[in-house]
Amino acid sequence: MGTGKIITIIGFTLIFFYIIVQILNFYEVGSDVYGVYLGFYLFLLLSVLVLPAAYPHLVLGVSNVASISATAIDNTYAPRLAEAIRITEEINGNTQGINMIGGKKYKK
Repeated sequence: MGTGKIITIIGFTLIFFYIIVQILNFYEVGSDVYGVYLGFYLFLLLSVLVLPAAYPHLVLGVSNVASISATAIDNTYAPRLAEAIRITEEINGNTQGINMIGGKKYKK
């Protein structure tokens, strides 16, 4: 983050704080009420300024994420889905329903 951007963020934050404090003081709201919220806003601002904006070594490509997600769904949810369908068919008395999920045959 460039120096100009940091100065701009700090400047807008100071203006924002001043305006909010003046509005709340006008309505006679004490700093004991809004102090926690302003403190949390300062914490968020400090986090944005201190922490890195990107973690390039942790980023996966879109195709990698899609293949990982598809594999996880196939391995995790297909047997559960087939079992749920089988139980639903038994409850409803339908034995001619779907018995094939994800390319695998599931026995009743």
